[in-house]
Amino acid sequence: MKEFTIKEVEDYLTQRVSGITVINAGVEFPDRKEAFHVEGEKDYYVFANNDGTYEFTDGSKTDKITNHDEDGNVLSEEDFLDKVIKIIVAEE
Repeated sequence: MKEFTIKEVEDYLTQRVSGITVINAGVEFPDRKEAFHVEGEKDYYVFANNDGTYEFTDGSKTDKITNHDEDGNVLSEEDFLDKVIKIIVAEE
């Protein structure tokens, strides 16, 4: 899976969901490879882990989805972000 950049995540999410901002939160989470704070009506985080996995959590760090489906298959970057968008839109 291609690695996310803060600009790619921000562009992808903000072009599809209005009223959110994406902030690099890596300083707050030094144990993660990358951390992005998604701010809207609710707070979310997108984490890139050192083992190549990605997680999407709510503001209290409760897992919403990972980049693996129920069968353990790895989702593409676009499929993962599309699922992130669907969750944000449904909850906002």
